[in-house]
Amino acid sequence: MMSTPMIPVQSFTPRVTYTPLLPQGQIFQSPYTAPANVIIDQPPSNAPTPVWPPEQPPLPPVSSGYAMFFTPAPPVFEAGTFPAQPLGTHVPVRLHHHIIINPVDPEIPVLQWDVIHAAELAKVLGGRGILIPLDLNAAAVTGGFSTDKMHITADAPCLKFWMNRWGPIVIEKPDIKVRDVLDAIHDYFQLPLTEDDVTEVERVPGNKANLRNAALYRIRDSYDSLPPLTAQSGYRRSDILGGERRFKGLRVVVFDDGTWTVFLGLMPGPVPNLIV
Repeated sequence: MMSTPMIPVQSFTPRVTYTPLLPQGQIFQSPYTAPANVIIDQPPSNAPTPVWPPEQPPLPPVSSGYAMFFTPAPPVFEAGTFPAQPLGTHVPVRLHHHIIINPVDPEIPVLQWDVIHAAELAKVLGGRGILIPLDLNAAAVTGGFSTDKMHITADAPCLKFWMNRWGPIVIEKPDIKVRDVLDAIHDYFQLPLTEDDVTEVERVPGNKANLRNAALYRIRDSYDSLPPLTAQSGYRRSDILGGERRFKGLRVVVFDDGTWTVFLGLMPGPVPNLIV
């Protein structure tokens, strides 16, 4: 049984209302507030133009409620694509279907995973809401397309600010597996914050307390070690995320120069306790 953290924390989770830490000069829209005037970075004039996936409305969500006599089949589309592409559409880069954003309902992640935890704790949300094991040794890129290098970044305003500061997540190895992708994301956010990072955070009023609170909840939720030992490691990059540590999924964007990038999505909300 885990011991109590050195600094007591409240017995409830703030994840559904907590906003990630704000970089100075940035306006972040909380998932549960009205739209704000988000500052959008203008790309340089020589930046490549996205050409895939094409713009199209997402598929209608499938209700999670129980049907009286039968459950309608979900829409048919190309596996491993988000937004979902119609069956038969050319897909230049296809990710494993368990690590993409849910194409049927983006607010219900296929992969139930808190990024502060090791990849082994990630579970797949199967039929009837049952959690099933994830095949960590499956190829991360599927459909006959192979790669030995993957860049992961973000375009959500707050996370984009920090990942631009820290640099992208880069995976370089032959035959990249699902485990390699999750390990790289986990390791990236496990890195300690630098003094300059903490200074940048504390430039915004209230962020110092938010950062400390996020660290307390990360220490409580972590399985790395006993809480007092984990607390000695100081602040980590995941503390910047506040309550948005829940893995939403990945999506691919292909550019007109032939390059492609994977974008990471995170979201608020608790992840089921997978230690049973």
